[in-house]
Amino acid sequence: MPRTLDELEIGFRSITENFENSTPIGKFALQFKAAVTELELESGKENYHDQQAR
Repeated sequence: MPRTLDELEIGFRSITENFENSTPIGKFALQFKAAVTELELESGKENYHDQQAR
């Protein structure tokens, strides 16, 4: 059964971006980036389907 990094007490620090998941701000940044990525993916799918319908 998959477990989360928090459950396994594993921290993550990005080398290329200024955040880590062991702080409240770092957790927020990671969730925010995931939400933006999901939005971009869904928007891309909608745009693709709109172009195909034309």
